[in-house]
Amino acid sequence: MSTPDPIPQARPKDELDRFLRRVRRRWLAGQLLRNLSIDLIACASLLALLLGVDRTVFPGFVTWAFAGIWTASWLAASVMRTLLWGRLDRNGAAVLADRRLALKERVSSVEHLRSRDRPELQEVCGLIEGDAARAIHGVPVAEKFPITLPRFTAWILIPAAACAALAVWLPVFDLLGYGGRKQAHAREEKVVEEQNKKLDDKLKELAKKAEEKQLPDAQKVLELLAQKLEPNPANVEKKEGSEAQEAQKANAELRKDALVQMSRREDAIKKGLEDQKFEPLKEGLKALQNIDLKKAEITKKLQEALKNGDFQKAKDALSDLKADLNKLSQKKPEDLTADEKARLDKLSEELSKLAKDSKALAKLSRSLNQGSQSLGKQGMSSKDFKDGLESLENAAQELDALSSLSDEMDMLDEALEVVQRSKEKLAKLQSCPECGTPYCPDCGKPQCGCKPSQKPGGT
Repeated sequence: MSTPDPIPQARPKDELDRFLRRVRRRWLAGQLLRNLSIDLIACASLLALLLGVDRTVFPGFVTWAFAGIWTASWLAASVMRTLLWGRLDRNGAAVLADRRLALKERVSSVEHLRSRDRPELQEVCGLIEGDAARAIHGVPVAEKFPITLPRFTAWILIPAAACAALAVWLPVFDLLGYGGRKQAHAREEKVVEEQNKKLDDKLKELAKKAEEKQLPDAQKVLELLAQKLEPNPANVEKKEGSEAQEAQKANAELRKDALVQMSRREDAIKKGLEDQKFEPLKEGLKALQNIDLKKAEITKKLQEALKNGDFQKAKDALSDLKADLNKLSQKKPEDLTADEKARLDKLSEELSKLAKDSKALAKLSRSLNQGSQSLGKQGMSSKDFKDGLESLENAAQELDALSSLSDEMDMLDEALEVVQRSKEKLAKLQSCPECGTPYCPDCGKPQCGCKPSQKPGGT
């Protein structure tokens, strides 16, 4: 005589609830694997198709980043689809348990009676719950409800192998020329960006140098020029026409815009150099080229520096003359020796001549002339010495101002040279390296018969 199955220790209701939760979780995991398998097969198949298009029509479209994002998107969609529509409710789990375990609707009957919520059925429901709990007690859920990959998952190897073959072995055909246009435009952007960066760095370096030399006007101009120039909005608007025409126009506009921006910088520097404050300096530098150094003795270093346009060196030479004159001023005029008086006369004569040679620099000429008159007086007094020293001090101050102005002009000249050199380099990249004929401004193609290997963009 057989003994009845022992009643589980836990309440029948709790036993059934735990069982159904495990069934639902394992069902959800199985559905997730099934959906992932289906979606990965579709994902790999479409990716193989895109790779084929990429290799034949639109090279460079499918990248590693694109493939990663594409696959991740499919995986995320599969997970979301499973969570939203792949869940199994309690009734479904009960029916599944009855079918898998051949329980003759014990579990599903319990769920049905619970949903009716009728007092007269509670006793019957309790009896069926106990019977169902005894039936499922000790059932190996993992064995009866396994989580396994579907058999068709192996089909994913076919599109995956196709993707690998297309990516590794299939050469690029570029039937429509899309890849060539894209690469040409990328080269154009790279060359233009490199030239602009070199120019910006050099202008910033010059601006820093102007700041160190305390040249605020030059610093302001150079900092303004060093600011990043934005592309012309008209050049980035969408244009009508074929894709090839748009790419050609984009390359031409890119080159044109870069050259226009450099020309604007060049014009801005030229405008700064045409400032009225530089005119006396320019005229003075031209006049100082005519200084005759043959008869210069005492002021030879001063005149050489002025002839070379080196106002800082001229200031240093004038400081040496002032130091010598200051030593002589310590003596009384009547105590000066004949050689010292002759030296003062010679100094007065040379300063007078230098004042005439530097008439274009009015303030400097006036100071030198006043010094010459004070030092060349007959019966020179201590006051004349003092006036002469004061005049030379004024001349030194004027030389200091001229030195700053000259440095500022030199700084702008250097910036202009840098801009023009960058502009020439960029222009050469748009010309045939063999005959120098410019490329077409519209399509960027060579207009000569040389067929140079160097294409627009420097490659």
